[in-house]
Amino acid sequence: MTDLGIESQNGKTDLVRLNDKNLNNTNDIAQITDLDIQKLEIEKKKLEIEEEKILLERDKLLVTSLIEDFKARWQELLNFENENSRWQTLYVTALILVVSWILSNSGESSKYKSIADIFNGENSYLLLCLAFINAIYTLALAYKGYQIQEIAQYLYTRIGGNVSNKINYKFNSWERWRRDEKGKPVLIRSVYYSVISVLPTIVSGIILFLYYKLQFYETHVQRKWLNFVFIVVLIFVSVSFFTALYTTRMNLIWKKIFAEEDKAEEDKRNNKDAGD
Repeated sequence: MTDLGIESQNGKTDLVRLNDKNLNNTNDIAQITDLDIQKLEIEKKKLEIEEEKILLERDKLLVTSLIEDFKARWQELLNFENENSRWQTLYVTALILVVSWILSNSGESSKYKSIADIFNGENSYLLLCLAFINAIYTLALAYKGYQIQEIAQYLYTRIGGNVSNKINYKFNSWERWRRDEKGKPVLIRSVYYSVISVLPTIVSGIILFLYYKLQFYETHVQRKWLNFVFIVVLIFVSVSFFTALYTTRMNLIWKKIFAEEDKAEEDKRNNKDAGD
C-alpha cells in the first residue's frame, strides 16, 4: 500500500510539472507573438515613411519639371515682347520719317502744294501700299499679342496652379497683382496698348479716306486699277482691325480666370468653416 501511495503521489507531481511546463510554453508563445506584432508595426511604419519619401521625391521632381517649363515659357514670352517692342519702335520711326518727308515737300514753293497733289501719279500706289503694310503690321501685332497672352495664361493657370497646389503657397502671383490690383486696371497701360494698337489702323484709315475723297471717282484706266487696289486694301485693313479687336477678348479671359479663382477660394473657406 505504501508503494502504491508513493507512486500515486509521484504521478501527481509529474502532472503538475507538466502543466507548469505547458503554462510556461504558453507564456513564451504569447511573448513571442507580442514581439512579432511590435516588429510588424515597426515595419509598417518604416514602409509608410518610405512611401512618404517616394511621394515627396515625386512631388519634388514634378515641381522641378514645372519650374523648368515655367522658365522656358517665360523666356519665350519675353522674346515675343521684345520683338513687339522692336516692331513698334521701327514703325513709329518710319511713320515719323514719312510725315517729315510729306511736310518737307509741302507748301507753296514745294512739290506738293495741297493734299490732292500727294495722291497724284505714282504716289497713290505708294500710299495705298503704305496702308496695306499698316494692315499687315496691325495683324502681326495682334497675333504676337495673342501669343503673349496665351503663354501668360498657361503660366498662371496650368504651371502656377499645379505648383501652388504642391507647395501650398501662391506661385506666380505677379499676373494677379499687376492686372487686378484693387480690382481696377492701370490706366496708363490701357492707354498705351490702345494707342499702339489703333495707331496703324488710324493711319491706314486716313490714307484710304483721302484717296476715296480725292481720287476714287477719276475715270481714266489707271484710276480704275488703283480703285481695285483701294478696295483690296480696304478689305484687308478692315479684317486686320477686327482681328485685333477680337484678340482683346483675352483680357476678358483674365477676368474670368480671376473670378473662378476667387470663387474657389471662397468655397474652400466656407467648407473649412462648416467643418469647424
